[in-house]
Amino acid sequence: MENAAISGEDKPEGNEMKENSARLFIAISGVLFLYVISSSAYSPLTDQYVYSALARQYGLPCGDNDTQHSCQKSQSQCMKDNTSDPLYDLREKVEGQSSSWVLYITVPKAIITVPLSLLYGSYSDRGGRKIPILLPCIGLLINYVIVGVVIFFQLDLYFIAIACAVEALFGSIATNYLGIFAYTADISSIKVLTFRIAVLEGLIGVTYSLTQLGLGYLIETTGFMYPILIAAGLQLINIIYVCLLKETIQRSEDAKFLSCENFRKIFRLFVVDNGSHRLWKIRLLMLCTFIIGLPCIAVYDVQTLFQLNAPLCWTSVKIGFFLAGRFTASLLAQMILTKIFNRWFDDDLLAVVVIVMGIASWVFEAFATTDLLMYLVIAVGLSFDPFTFLRAMASKLGHKDEQGALFSTVAAVESLAYGAGQATFTNIYTATLSLFQGMVFLVMAGFYVIAMVPFLFYIIKIRKENKYKLLVNNPTAPSDDILNASKEGHVINE
Repeated sequence: MENAAISGEDKPEGNEMKENSARLFIAISGVLFLYVISSSAYSPLTDQYVYSALARQYGLPCGDNDTQHSCQKSQSQCMKDNTSDPLYDLREKVEGQSSSWVLYITVPKAIITVPLSLLYGSYSDRGGRKIPILLPCIGLLINYVIVGVVIFFQLDLYFIAIACAVEALFGSIATNYLGIFAYTADISSIKVLTFRIAVLEGLIGVTYSLTQLGLGYLIETTGFMYPILIAAGLQLINIIYVCLLKETIQRSEDAKFLSCENFRKIFRLFVVDNGSHRLWKIRLLMLCTFIIGLPCIAVYDVQTLFQLNAPLCWTSVKIGFFLAGRFTASLLAQMILTKIFNRWFDDDLLAVVVIVMGIASWVFEAFATTDLLMYLVIAVGLSFDPFTFLRAMASKLGHKDEQGALFSTVAAVESLAYGAGQATFTNIYTATLSLFQGMVFLVMAGFYVIAMVPFLFYIIKIRKENKYKLLVNNPTAPSDDILNASKEGHVINE
């Protein structure tokens, strides 16, 4: 199995090696835990601060004259569905301006991140995994320091956009994730890789959930400064932690950071076949990742604005409870899918299940006008993020010395999708506010439907291809073996 993430000759056997692998996996999970706490707090903090700052700038009643605290609206202030109220147009203006500022902050960051994540990831295959893990931690710390200064001195919001651009130069969240996933692939056998990726995805979800839950209370009781100081402090600890982390890739003497070879290596993944006929698989997986990533990654900022405004008028605490519930449900669903159903079903079929859940979730959310309906969105779409399976499928197409390049490609595609998704869905949300506030979620569901077409083509073709190859190579093979081979097409060495 030459094209597995880690081939047999690359992975030593024995209980001692398994224990070392488990210890390293726990260690890298700790890095991810600390990073996610800080990074997941950033978007809600800045979104709500921007909303509060603009509300006060336009004279919208907030019940608080301190710009270092969140603009929380009471039910009477929110004026649910009361278009005749003089504050209704003002609220729409503030919400529209807020969504535009979210666009200004996130899109440049995504654009800068794309080429740099490719560079960092490809370099890590020869220069070591710690570089793409460490640099984003430093960038996030700098970002929080700048944003803290902006809030404390009530500076122009443009400085927040500058802070995001500075963080992007260090690779941002996409680079950190690709480094951690590549590190995990280095220490994992093919049998446990999908499950460990699911564990990391689940850890991201649980940590994100708990962070949002605590963040809502912190913002409401202490304002914005204390959460920022806590997040910055955690990243300082994380930087020290990463420096002490054991490296999995011995640095090659000819490894160069600023080298065209790093980009050529990624380019070859898409244009040069290694004899395994994997080109069409990588191309199709990246296409599906991009289409799915457009709504999946961009949903959170739009969702926060949707929940802050009428008819829901949620506070930071309610938003925290919702996100906590959604990510916890997603974690449990994905753990069950990967640990139990992965015994009988392949990664691609489980991804289809998750995509269908996502479609149902967003259609339901589009028509959620009460707290109860909004919370039922969690039950309808238990899991709506198929990236666990897409990452595992992509990793299994590459050799050990290609994991950084593969995961950096996935990270770059996700960053590109994030920027394009923010631009697309923020504008859709702003443009359709007066028509139908939930229209943006219906469009998101439509993108998942579109992604199903190439993904189903991938599943059908790979099964036909492997069934044919088994028949050619083993004409007398039992029918059960042929069926099993067709199901496991993307992990068979072609």
